[in-house]
Parts: sequence; structure tokens; C-alpha cells
Amino acid sequence: NNDLINLFRVVRFHKRAFILELRDILHSRQCFLDYMAQPGLTDIQKAARYYFIVKAAFGGKGGTNNPPFGYSCCSKAKTKRSVFCDIRRCHKRLDGVTIENQSFADIIRRYDRKGTVFFCDPPYLDTAQYQEVFGYDQHQLLAEKLLAIKGKFLLTINDHKKIRQLYKGCSILKYKIKYTVSRKKEDKDFGEMIIANYPLPKKW
Repeated sequence: NNDLINLFRVVRFHKRAFILELRDILHSRQCFLDYMAQPGLTDIQKAARYYFIVKAAFGGKGGTNNPPFGYSCCSKAKTKRSVFCDIRRCHKRLDGVTIENQSFADIIRRYDRKGTVFFCDPPYLDTAQYQEVFGYDQHQLLAEKLLAIKGKFLLTINDHKKIRQLYKGCSILKYKIKYTVSRKKEDKDFGEMIIANYPLPKKW
């Protein structure tokens, strides 16, 4: 995610300018829509725009193609009030972490060792809203790479017939999850899977 990498870079080198850019932004629907449609920004403006969209979007959907604006009837907006705490917490969490911005094929090739464990959370197959295209051909390539590694992998994905076929012979744990972020009474359970190249417990 180039926007996320840019955000980390800007916070590292231009923290004060980043905070100043956010200082006068209001948690408003119009600001949200304006930021969604605004092209041609500097790196600092892009970082502030991305942070605002992620924080102001409903249900953590700021990274999707068409995120809805988030609001609450009984609590204060937290978009700006949390920025200082977010930066400090993120800086502490990422101390000692290596961040890459390469394809999964390159990452697997580069880091695969006998003691490596890859946790993979790719876009779900045949679902909408992802900004980047990740079709069945990409899932095929991911399966091909993971099934050939020296180390271990743990993958989470939606329960899909084509995915089950790709990882036939692996340990697969199926479970149901309810997506309650929409707050709809008709929310239903969706099938998901945990897949690994080592034994998994029989129950989740």
C-alpha cells in the first residue's frame, strides 16, 4: 500500500508538518468527500489525507474503494484527538520491524527459511471494495509459492471452493464469523478458513 508507506515516511521525517496539516481539518462529511476526490497532493498532504480517510471512515473501511463516512450519535469525533497518541504508539510498535513494499512472491523468496513463519491475509476471492486487483490468478500464484516454501505458513481467507482446491492437502480449519460492523439486524454468518502447511487444531 503506497499510501501507507508514504504515511510512515512522512511521520518519520515531517511529523510536525503532518500534524499541522491535520490541525484545521474538521471531522465533516464534506471534508471526507473532498479528500476522497482530491488528486495532485504533496507527500505530506497525501499522508494527512490518507490518515484522515482511514480514521474518519466507518468500520475501518478507509482502505476500500468507496468507504462510507463514519459518525456517532453519542461520542466525540476522534480523528484529530487521537493523532498524537497514534503516532507514538505506532512508532513504539514498529521499533525493530522491517517494512517491505514488494510483491508477495518477492517477499516469500527473500525471507523463506526453515524457521520462517509467513502469516498471509490476502484479499478475499470474488469480493468487492479492494483498491488493488487480486484475482484468482494471483491466488494461484500465492498458493504455488506457499506450497513450495521451506518454512511454515498460516493463511486466512473466505471459504471458497476454488481456494479449497488450491490448498488441497493442507490443514484447513473452517469457521463462521458474523460481520457486525454494518449494524444490520439481518447480518449473517460468513464462512472463513484458516489454512496451514502444518497441523491445526480441530476446533477454532
